[in-house]
Amino acid sequence: MRAKFNYLKGYEFDESKAASNFNEELTLPSMDHNLALTVQALPRESYMRVGCGHRVGGDGALRFIFVLDAGDDLETLQNKPFIYEDLDMMFKQATEKVLSGPFVYVSED
Repeated sequence: MRAKFNYLKGYEFDESKAASNFNEELTLPSMDHNLALTVQALPRESYMRVGCGHRVGGDGALRFIFVLDAGDDLETLQNKPFIYEDLDMMFKQATEKVLSGPFVYVSED
């Protein structure tokens, strides 16, 4: 499997969502801990890899991404169907508490 792609599609760790759902402040140690717990809780086979990037058409902020798909052609990746029902149950639960998406990102890996 290739390691480098121009674009990534997946879910980002959402610090604001995590802080809100767990009644915590948006502090670095707290969010680092929540991110580490999320990485440990999600079955490794439920995502392709982790990545770093910024949302296409977004604010340019770098995001920690659980990558579900990747490619070099933006339009193809954006138009490729995404089936939420196919997600692992733990991954679905994480989307309710700490993950936001799916979005397409410009890869910064």
